[in-house]
Amino acid sequence: MLRTALCTPHGYIRLRLGLDTRRGEEQWISDALESIGEPPVGEIRAPGTVEGGDVIILAGTVAFVGRTIRTNEEGVTQISSLLSTMGYEVRILYLPDSILHLDKVLMTAGPTRMLSCTDYIPNESLKGFEVIDISCEGGSSSNIICLGDVR
Repeated sequence: MLRTALCTPHGYIRLRLGLDTRRGEEQWISDALESIGEPPVGEIRAPGTVEGGDVIILAGTVAFVGRTIRTNEEGVTQISSLLSTMGYEVRILYLPDSILHLDKVLMTAGPTRMLSCTDYIPNESLKGFEVIDISCEGGSSSNIICLGDVR
């Protein structure tokens, strides 16, 4: 999973990882993305931190941003501003420290369909989407791969 950059139809946003020992990976992926013609459209600056597993873009119009132990409040503010400028409706979800990333409790299952751990994601946050509720009791999490439009 690409946790060091967020690719959008407009270009990529260079992220700043929350784990100190992983800092510096952002430059490597930026160089790689630019070498294939992907334009930079923004970056997260210190003291903000955002990891790719905490941002989910769905239906091309809504961006879910998780506030986690790896994505701090300043990072949420910065990524929300960048995504809003691109026209996304940003929905912020606050998760407990026991959840490493948003994509552990919320996954896409199609263009407008989501798999959601009901223990952590309030249904009102998912308004406008078809939601498949699952329980994540006992430390399990959502984990699917969407191969296309599931009907």
